[in-house]
Parts: sequence; C-alpha cells; structure tokens
Amino acid sequence: MRSEIENEDRVDQLLRAEEVAMKLGVSRRSVYRLVARGELQGPVRVGTCSRFPASEVQAYVERLMAAYAADQAEVKS
Repeated sequence: MRSEIENEDRVDQLLRAEEVAMKLGVSRRSVYRLVARGELQGPVRVGTCSRFPASEVQAYVERLMAAYAADQAEVKS
C-alpha cells in the first residue's frame, strides 16, 4: 500500500492545452506555436487525447524566468 502512494507522488500531472494556455496566460494556439518553435515540449498521447506534462510546463516557466533575470542583470550592469 505504501509503495502505491509513493508511486502516485511521482506521477506527473498531465494538462490539456487549454489548461497550459491558462497557466501561461496565452491562447491555446500560442501553446502549439511554442511547441512548433521547440520552446515547449510537445504533448504526449493518452489514447486519443493530447496532454502536456505539468513538469515540462513548469520547466518552461523556469527557463523564461531565468532568461528574464539574466536580461535584468545585464541591463543593470
């Protein structure tokens, strides 16, 4: 029983394109543009559905924030 609970914690949440768009504050089409440009990992297929791993969306946001911080540091110097 304990191992089942631990495994559930390791399972990545899968998000619909609409959910990703809402988290990023962009349109659903923009999500797929980010995928086409290679900025965001493409969705995985779950049956006939496409879903985005939440960890990949979070990694994208972290990359954006790091790039922003680097730009701000460069501007200040």
